[in-house]
Amino acid sequence: MAFNELAAFFSYSRADSSFVVQLAADLKAAGANVWLDQLDITPGQRWDSAIEDALKICPRLIVILSPTSVNSTNVMDEVSFALEEQKTVIPVIYTDCAIPFRLRRLQHVDFKHDYGHGLKELLNVLAPRQKPEPSAPAISDVRDVPEMKKGRNLAEPAQVQAARTQAAAHESSDSFLSRYPGGAKAVAAVFAVLIVGIIFYWKFLPSPTKKQAQDVPRPTTLAESTNPQPAVREQPEPLRQPDQGQPIRTVPSEKKANPEKSEAGSASAKSPVNDVFEQGKLAARAGQFDEALRDFQRAAAAGDSRAMNDVGVLYYEGHGVAKDYQRAWEWYEKGASAGNAGAMANLGYLYMEGLGVTRDYEQARQWLEKGAAAGNGRAMAHLGYMYRDGLGVTKDYEQARQWLEKGAAAKNGLSMAYLGNMYAHGNGVPKDYERARQLLAEGVATGDGHAMNNMGELYYHGLGVPKDYERARQLFGQGAAIGDGRAMNNMGELYAHGLGVPQDYTQARQWYEKAAAAGDGYGMFSLGWLYHNGLGVTQDRQLAREWYEKAAARGNAMAMNNLGAMYANGKAVAQDFRQAREWYEKAAGAGVALAMSNLGTLYEGGRGVPQDYQHARQLYEKAAALGDSQGMTHLGHLYAAGLGVPKDYRQARQWYEKAAAAGDEQAQNALKKLPR
Repeated sequence: MAFNELAAFFSYSRADSSFVVQLAADLKAAGANVWLDQLDITPGQRWDSAIEDALKICPRLIVILSPTSVNSTNVMDEVSFALEEQKTVIPVIYTDCAIPFRLRRLQHVDFKHDYGHGLKELLNVLAPRQKPEPSAPAISDVRDVPEMKKGRNLAEPAQVQAARTQAAAHESSDSFLSRYPGGAKAVAAVFAVLIVGIIFYWKFLPSPTKKQAQDVPRPTTLAESTNPQPAVREQPEPLRQPDQGQPIRTVPSEKKANPEKSEAGSASAKSPVNDVFEQGKLAARAGQFDEALRDFQRAAAAGDSRAMNDVGVLYYEGHGVAKDYQRAWEWYEKGASAGNAGAMANLGYLYMEGLGVTRDYEQARQWLEKGAAAGNGRAMAHLGYMYRDGLGVTKDYEQARQWLEKGAAAKNGLSMAYLGNMYAHGNGVPKDYERARQLLAEGVATGDGHAMNNMGELYYHGLGVPKDYERARQLFGQGAAIGDGRAMNNMGELYAHGLGVPQDYTQARQWYEKAAAAGDGYGMFSLGWLYHNGLGVTQDRQLAREWYEKAAARGNAMAMNNLGAMYANGKAVAQDFRQAREWYEKAAGAGVALAMSNLGTLYEGGRGVPQDYQHARQLYEKAAALGDSQGMTHLGHLYAAGLGVPKDYRQARQWYEKAAAAGDEQAQNALKKLPR
């Protein structure tokens, strides 16, 4: 497309990429010559100069307004440039937000409620002689969904999909993977940094060795890929409460609230080493990860601890190199030992999760405390998580709250996500949905994917807000677009159960696979559940067991329960009641009510354990108290047969009725046969 034909330049936050890429594609399909960096920068072009040229030449600027974009310095700089150059600025309201003062008097286009109407309004300005595709779907069909339904007639579908994948990759590291701002001053500054860096490269540092060059493969594309019903029941169940499993999987470099403390050991801001590090940041922003790796390695060799951390990030995320947690650990350790607070947080996270190193909660706690003392908000978030769930420390909600409050005060979105979840469910604090919503909204505004997911779960469950699956899907989609594995899994849940979207197990599987590839234990469990029940895939109990084992290794308690059921029933494994008991005990210890009930059946039947009706009854009562209908039904059986308790049909009927009201068919049938 020739620049002189361009109609409008898109200015937006990367958190809104899914919506923006789709809108640009629909406008192009209808004949509007719009320019979007993710679709229109060709291979080999430098992102900074391409964005600058397009911003200068386009007569109009479309600014996508959302809580994230209005807080983006880059977006507001582009808006200011367009206004100063007397270009036409068209505000597009994507989600509710505080509209900046300078844009309030401009006529806006509202996409919050009617995508088709908004598209038509834009086309009246950008392509007045064209009409939108008559089959253009409503917003519920296009927003935040990576693969459209067959028959969708969109321009450049492969390019749109590639842009979404690239957007997720570009935004996975807070320290350097953000969009490069436009403006002539910025380009001049970049050019000056480049010249200084070239001089420094030739005069002060040796060129990379052949071995170093061989260690830098071509960039690879990151896979994007809650809690359905366990194996002993064949029907799905809705999402569990948010945040009951692993913390966010991505370990981006941290933006520090206190640069003096957090970047101890870094090069002087005016030093040649810093120039090389800045070159690496620019290369990473442009998706040139092999070049970024070389620059970071050179700066790290000269002692820049920020670069050491960011080399670790590249290995952790698989940008420009094969994903390698061991190498990530090595670089994080170098950066942490050199005083970098972000590296301390990332190193602590690896020890906490056992990634690239043996899981060691004590080492994790020590490194996280060092990072937190240096002002790193992500370290505070992970410390809060450890105390909240009792990982290597005594479970202490007050300690958790204090660390998360500190992280939130440091503007860390993950801290806000965890703290908001505590208020949503009353974990160690009074249940307060409004406080939860405020914290999560602040986290969303920082661009944190976990906060987007948790806010989506408020709408999914209707906690303090009206139940709204469409709004939940938008938020899950935003979180998934920037790499949050739990949000990817929850997108799969919507499709698996047909909530706000048509039921589609193929779509569900694709989202679960993305979640699993991102390291999310729920995604791994969900894949196992699909294969276990043959939903959208050929039934394969062996493959189901493999996914359950992977999920269990990530701490997923429902997978532990289902492994117990497989051993108890002899499905895909030899029947082994001892193994079943061990898996049930692990899941029950993590609070899974169904595992308590299943463990009770072993004691009731004396399978793999001495027969013990009293212990069985206690386990059933615990499960029933948590709402498990199977536990209620088994209590009814004990009273009806007088097993470990006096025979009592009245008690049996009460338990059967409770279970039947919860939908348990076995209890419904037992009620019909119970003597009056």
